[in-house]
Amino acid sequence: MVFRARDPVEAHLLRAVLESEGIAASVRGEYLFLVRGGVPFDDHTAPSVWVDDADLHRARTVVDEFVRRRDLTLDSD
Repeated sequence: MVFRARDPVEAHLLRAVLESEGIAASVRGEYLFLVRGGVPFDDHTAPSVWVDDADLHRARTVVDEFVRRRDLTLDSD
C-alpha cells in the first residue's frame, strides 16, 4: 500500500495521477467505505492505493507531491 485515502474519490484521483506517471496502481477498500461504522477501518478496509513493490519508491515521490498539493488546496479554503 502506498496511500490510505480519505474516501474513494481521493483514492481514484491519486490512482489516475500515478498512472499518468506510468505507475500501475489499483484501489482497494472502496466498496467497504459504504459500510463504514459497520466494519473497523484499517489499511485493508479503508480506501487505499496499491502499487507493485518495484514501483514503490517512485510512487512515494508522486504521493508526497499529491499530498502537498492537496494540503495547500485545503489550507487556501
